[in-house]
Amino acid sequence: MNSTSGIVPRRVEPVIEQAMGRNPVVLLEGPRAVGKSTLLHVIADQRNGRVLDLDSEVVREAVRQDPELELDQTGLVCVDEYQKAPETLQAMKFLLGGAETPGRFLLAGSTRHAALPTGSQALTGRLNRRIIWPLAQSEIDGTAPDILAGLFQEPAAVVDASRHRDGSSRHEYAARLVRGGFPIALRREEGEARDEWFDDYVALTLDRDARELRKVRHAAMLPTLLGLLAPRTAQVVNIARLASELGLPQPTTREYTMLLANAFLIRIIRPWNKVMTPRTFTKPKAFIVDSGVAASLLGASDTSALGDPQSPLSSQFGHLLETFVMGEVAKEVAWTPGLTLGGYWRTYDGAEVDIVLQNRRHQVVAIEVKAGRRSQPADFAGLKALREATGEQFLAGVLLNTAAHGRPVEDRIYELPIDALWRAD
Repeated sequence: MNSTSGIVPRRVEPVIEQAMGRNPVVLLEGPRAVGKSTLLHVIADQRNGRVLDLDSEVVREAVRQDPELELDQTGLVCVDEYQKAPETLQAMKFLLGGAETPGRFLLAGSTRHAALPTGSQALTGRLNRRIIWPLAQSEIDGTAPDILAGLFQEPAAVVDASRHRDGSSRHEYAARLVRGGFPIALRREEGEARDEWFDDYVALTLDRDARELRKVRHAAMLPTLLGLLAPRTAQVVNIARLASELGLPQPTTREYTMLLANAFLIRIIRPWNKVMTPRTFTKPKAFIVDSGVAASLLGASDTSALGDPQSPLSSQFGHLLETFVMGEVAKEVAWTPGLTLGGYWRTYDGAEVDIVLQNRRHQVVAIEVKAGRRSQPADFAGLKALREATGEQFLAGVLLNTAAHGRPVEDRIYELPIDALWRAD
C-alpha cells in the first residue's frame, strides 16, 4: 500500500467533510473491517471530537443508561458501532431540537441504517449517509485517475490516455481479484493466512452483525445461503431456486438474502428503471461485496490457478472480474459528487449492460465488463441498444475488458482496459 504509516488516505474523506458542513448528523456505514472506525478517529482528531465506542460494553451500558448525558457534549461527538444502542438516535433528535447545527454528530456502523429495528427513523431529514467500501485499487496504489468523472466530461480523452501503454496481464488482474480491498487482508500473505482471515471475517459478520439485526430462526442457513450466492455472484437472483436448494419457503429465503445485504456481505444491484419496457428485466443481481471474499468462498484464491486460462478455476474468472469491477465503480461513485450507480439494464431480447451510471442531469454512461483480451462485435450489442433507447442522454458506452489499450469503436462507444480505473501512467 502507498502509505508509510499503514493508514491509506481515503478518497471519500473530503466528501464526508463536506457533508458534515451541511448536515447535523453524518453516518458512515459499510462492511465490517473496511476502516470506518479509523476514518471516524481521524476526523475526530482533526476536530477535537469525542469518540464513544459502543463495541466497549462499559461505554455501551453508560450510553444506554443515559444517552442524552453521554451525547450532550461541546463540539463534535462521534459514536462508533452506534447500532448497538439505537436509543442514541432518539437522544440526538432531542439534543438537536429545532437547531440544524452542522457537524454535531458523526456515526459509524456495520449494518444498514434502514434495516435497524428500533429508532432508525428518528433522524429523518437530518442524517446524511455515506457508504464506506473496502479500499479501491487506486487508493491502494496511491493514484487518482477518476475515469468515471472523465467519462461524463470527455470520454474520448479518457480512452486516448490508455492508448500508449501496455495493459495488465491476466495474472496481474487475478492477483488483484483474490486480494480484494479489505485493509487487513491486504497485509496477509496470499494463501492460508489470507483465506483464514476471510473465513473469520464472514463468520464474525454473520454471527454479530446479521443476527443483531434480526432474530433468525434458521441461523445455520445464513452461511449456506452465502455459499450458494458465491458461485452466482454478478448474476440475477433466483429466489425460487435458492429456496428449493435451502429447503426454506421463498419469503424466508428472500428475507435472509436481504439480511446478508443489510450486513454488507452482499451487494444488491437493481435494474436501472429509467428505460423500462415490458421486455425489461425487473429482478435484481447479487454480488459478493468484495472479490477477495468471493474468491475465498469459491476456493479460487490461488492467483496462479485463477490467472491460468487452462486451469479448472478459470471458469470463475469472468464472474469474479465483474464482481471486482462493480466494486471499483461503486467506490469511485462514492467520492464523485453528482454520480449515481443506477443499476444494470437487461431486456428479454438479450440486450444487457452491466452497469449504468447517471449524473444529476440524467445523462448516462454505460459500462459492459468482459474478461477477454480481444473484443468481439457482439460485446458491444448491449451498449448500442441502450444508446438507441436513451438517445441524447447517452454520453458514452464503454466496454471494460483486459485489452492492452483503449480505442474508440463508433459514435459514443469505446473500449477501455479495466486497469484504467487505477493506473495513472
